[in-house]
Amino acid sequence: MVMNPRLAATYVLYDIIVGRQSLSATLNERLAAIDNAADRGLCQEIVYGTLRHYPSLQATLAPFLRKAISNKNKPLEILLCSAIYQLYQLKLPDYAVINESVAVVKTIDFAWARGFINAVLRHIARAKERTLTIDKDADHPKWLAKKIRTAYPTRAKTVFAANHHPARVMLRVRHGSRDDYLKQLQQDNIKAIPHLDNKDAVVLMQSTAISDLPEFRQGGVTVQDANAQLAANLLGIKANMRILDACAAPGGKNSLPGVPGRSLRPGKGLSARAQRKAQERKQGGGILPLCRRSRFAGSPMRPGLHVRSR
Repeated sequence: MVMNPRLAATYVLYDIIVGRQSLSATLNERLAAIDNAADRGLCQEIVYGTLRHYPSLQATLAPFLRKAISNKNKPLEILLCSAIYQLYQLKLPDYAVINESVAVVKTIDFAWARGFINAVLRHIARAKERTLTIDKDADHPKWLAKKIRTAYPTRAKTVFAANHHPARVMLRVRHGSRDDYLKQLQQDNIKAIPHLDNKDAVVLMQSTAISDLPEFRQGGVTVQDANAQLAANLLGIKANMRILDACAAPGGKNSLPGVPGRSLRPGKGLSARAQRKAQERKQGGGILPLCRRSRFAGSPMRPGLHVRSR
């Protein structure tokens, strides 16, 4: 079934906010059902943006409702919040957001609420000031906001703002030259620049569905932070060295070129899923990932990946 990007985004947001499912797993599943790159990019942006600003979107929505939406009708609140994000943050055309949102309501078995969604969104679209009502904790979990205020009493607002700034996605070019890959990206109208300090790293300058990147499905490029890519160069690795990676998740550094050490299995501290990923990535490398994933792995400090407070 080919899926509309806003419908797909609604399903993903519900699975995460209500079902507490993994962002990457549920998003990738829905993106696979969208048949063109532009719509996949829109779906991804709606999901990340709505999650990143969810408490503020709820606060912005509240004055437009006579009473709070009940838990059994949670999909309607999620849909309205995602629509506000599209209207206020993405600046998408009113008619497109409203009409598509009303169409989604019917598909998710809330046909009775079409008039309600239409009326609320038209009211929101007529608002003179299209700015979000900022959540008191700046969309951070309460426990994290408290720690930030304690640690940086005079700079907490700056830290909150920095956390809302999406980090650039970085790629490692595994096959061929980086310059050739940058030309390929340019031909596909994907904005990217070379990393200053790493000869194999590329920095994406726009939101793009990773699966749509040229050579990604063939293994020609992989997503990896430039700092992780520098590990092999900085360590001065030689043949037959044993290396302890004290911060191994899926073992991305394990597959770096120039890591000639002995191939070792993932440590027992890793989850079964992480062990599988490490085995998949390991291509003759010598990094031994032994540590257990931190409870802050995938931390709320990464914008868009958190939806609840502890």
